[in-house]
Amino acid sequence: MNHSLLRAAAFSLMAAASASAKAAFFTADVPNPNAGAGRGTHLIVVGKGLEVGDQWLRAAHTQAMIFKDRRGLGQIKIISAIENANYSTLVKNWGYTNVKAFNRTMTGNEVLGQIFAVANTSMIESIDFVGHNGAFFGFALEDYNNRFYLTHAKELAKIRHRMSADAIVRLMGCNTGWYLAPAVANALNVPTAGTFTYSDIQELHSSGEWFYHDAGRFPTGGSWVKTNPISFSETKTCIAKGGCMRLKVVNSNYQGRHGSYGGTLPFMKYFCGGLGTNDCHRRMAKGLIHAIGVKGVTGKPSLNDFSEMVADEFCPAFIDDLKRQSCRKKVVEHMLGINVLPATFSTVTGTSMTCDFQSCQMKKDCSSGSCVVTSSTQGPSRTYVNELNAFRRGYDLM
Repeated sequence: MNHSLLRAAAFSLMAAASASAKAAFFTADVPNPNAGAGRGTHLIVVGKGLEVGDQWLRAAHTQAMIFKDRRGLGQIKIISAIENANYSTLVKNWGYTNVKAFNRTMTGNEVLGQIFAVANTSMIESIDFVGHNGAFFGFALEDYNNRFYLTHAKELAKIRHRMSADAIVRLMGCNTGWYLAPAVANALNVPTAGTFTYSDIQELHSSGEWFYHDAGRFPTGGSWVKTNPISFSETKTCIAKGGCMRLKVVNSNYQGRHGSYGGTLPFMKYFCGGLGTNDCHRRMAKGLIHAIGVKGVTGKPSLNDFSEMVADEFCPAFIDDLKRQSCRKKVVEHMLGINVLPATFSTVTGTSMTCDFQSCQMKKDCSSGSCVVTSSTQGPSRTYVNELNAFRRGYDLM
């Protein structure tokens, strides 16, 4: 590693960020000594945190650490808004290289340009977006006025041929599943995961569990850890909480700055675009191994371990240990074929969305002056169990 170049890049990043909070973004490489020969690039796009500060970047760094940990994956590149001058310290301490700061507004066109530049020289293994999102408004980049819109999603079709045979996209933010995820899936023909409610920050607790870190949502006693012994192949130190922080879907309907929505799903829902069903489900399963979770596995895991990974994705982070373990037991036993869940099972107490792998049954209502989205069906939903079954089929196809 050329430390003098890294220090110079970090200094330029600090200068860009400190000038009256100017609009700016940076790109950087995350060195991956475990990268497989001939593999492409994992892209992580990070929007500005605004009211939540730089937590998005810290969670994104955890994902980068996962990619480094899983031997044989690709190189890793970050494209991130600059939140504040502290970014320069973070990227230096995390060992990022080739750091380039841009004193320009982080817009959808800028992000497309960066993605296209990578695609010109490398196949794309995955794209993760981490940040704020509004169902109608797009994925927030520089701020709530500069976003990655549906028009930008459609432009991704230009690099469809540059997506690898295992490629997936995950849109980690609030309400990315209503419109953005299906649009990206159709543009790229890769499995694309989105949400139908809040996504919120979790930290790893000394109990060995991931919990949302605001008051009332984690157990009394214990503490937030500084090392992560569960998500990687070996225990990792969490520098500035990177490695011990992630985004996770919340188990409730969305009621926030963008409105009150009716209908939800407690997991990231995948859409397949024009990809065949078997290949889509295979990639979904393979992508889960590279998610921030409860197992650090390189290669295909045992079905028991994989089932626990699925349970971590699908079960809410209840403070009540009995509720949490009950959900996990049900999901694991379903995956193992021990006790098959009813077709309409869900952890959601309200209305569950009815979706397939192309779209969801939903409606848009603007009668109150501001638009909301709701489920267009009121009966029981089979989406939760159908998604579990897709992961189970995908496991066999890996």
